[in-house]
Amino acid sequence: MSQFMPVVGQKFNKDGSLRYFPGSTIICDLSNSEAVLSELIWAQDRFRKLPFAHKFGFLPPASFHMTVFDLICDQVRDEQHWSSLLPLDMPLETADETLRGLVSKAHPPANFVMQYTACFMRTVIGIELRPANDDVATLLRQYREEVSQLTGIRFPNFDTYKFHISLAYYLVRLSPEEDEALKEVRMEVDARLTKTLQTINTGMPKFTLFNDMGAFKEFRTQLPQYELADITINR
Repeated sequence: MSQFMPVVGQKFNKDGSLRYFPGSTIICDLSNSEAVLSELIWAQDRFRKLPFAHKFGFLPPASFHMTVFDLICDQVRDEQHWSSLLPLDMPLETADETLRGLVSKAHPPANFVMQYTACFMRTVIGIELRPANDDVATLLRQYREEVSQLTGIRFPNFDTYKFHISLAYYLVRLSPEEDEALKEVRMEVDARLTKTLQTINTGMPKFTLFNDMGAFKEFRTQLPQYELADITINR
């Protein structure tokens, strides 16, 4: 019997399709960088070719991004993952606009220069990134601190957060044999991306909204829409 991961019923359905999981976040959109996007698509395709690829929920390349600062998720309303300035029961639409206004007071850098670190495989298949130098690390730290102060949001992992790009989520726990096959692909991906993604210019971080993990836009009207009858929320 398949052992489904916690993400099933939250961000994904059992068949790998995306679920309604709305919220807000600050990201650097990497889908507009042709050189970076082509390498990420190549890496994702290597995992898609595995015979057990159906055990993953793959994200559309148009959604590829580096999260700079996690804001809120409608279905995760607890004091550690919400704004201390907003009531826990504030309607999402009101929270959207309140946070948009607060974030607009920050001073985002025009760009972060990042480097590929490794391909990681935990509950997510992703690409771990690091600041290219101490100056970039300082820019990231200062901007994140400023946004935290403005929004009243500071997750427990604020000081240990690792920057990354997600390619796919585990839907089902893998067998030991599948784990070994996955590691072989990871080694291939590591060997290539270590050379091709030595410099990643992220562009300016921006406030975005999402209805699921497949699209991140400035306004909710730009996002995939869900019929109320189709939405089952697990809080």
